[in-house]
Amino acid sequence: MDKHFILTHGRSGSNFLANTLNKHPSLVNLGEVLGDWTLAYRLFSLYQKTGRSLADFLDTLYSSDALFYSAQAVSAISHFRRGSEINFKRKPSIKSLGMKDFVFLLDKRGLGNYLHTRDDIKVIYLTRRNHFSRYLSLLNMQKSGVVKAESLPLESNKYTIDVQDLLTSIKCYREEEEAGDKIVEGIPVARVAAVDYEEYLLNAETLEKTHSDLFEFLGVEDIKVSSSQKKILSKDPREHIVNYGEVVEALVQAGYEKYLN
Repeated sequence: MDKHFILTHGRSGSNFLANTLNKHPSLVNLGEVLGDWTLAYRLFSLYQKTGRSLADFLDTLYSSDALFYSAQAVSAISHFRRGSEINFKRKPSIKSLGMKDFVFLLDKRGLGNYLHTRDDIKVIYLTRRNHFSRYLSLLNMQKSGVVKAESLPLESNKYTIDVQDLLTSIKCYREEEEAGDKIVEGIPVARVAAVDYEEYLLNAETLEKTHSDLFEFLGVEDIKVSSSQKKILSKDPREHIVNYGEVVEALVQAGYEKYLN
């Protein structure tokens, strides 16, 4: 069985992509595993008592039948409680098993070289390089309380942006982008599929083409699948940012005018 890893940043569509991959009968993506909030990382607190490293634990997540079926069971229970379709899969039918996580967490956990040293893991590098849009997506999530959705949320109210917080956040996002690019630069090109958020979700055609390209990359049949989640797409910021003029001026003065496109 092959392995894959979605390397990404916050508010860059990774939940949507992982959910889509999980709709394919030959793929399983376990989702995030390195955050304090994840069940996987809480299990690591027990695993590390054996003296083994976090990198060893990730290897075990890829190889362990017991953990695979435990994850499938947890997913099935979660879907049952929500009243959504249960998609329990058996390991012999899986051609590629994966997980996903954020660049900043790989750095935080000392795993910056993990994907370099595992030459059997294919990497999907999902980026959202318009950092203003990424900031607005995070703001929208905070306002609505919706991280991912299976139905579209109500229209967000208008709000005023803290310009200094915006500029500080964009600086942080740029640093994360550079760190992610550095990780990917050290991986052979044949093991990397780069996906740009804006191009991926531009329209139905680019969505379908991206999925087709990724299925080929992962070595599975190209079939039409659709995520059960819906993207919370950014609307024209002029419609909901009270101090839009101030925001534009600040972005231009900071040299970030390209993010206004």
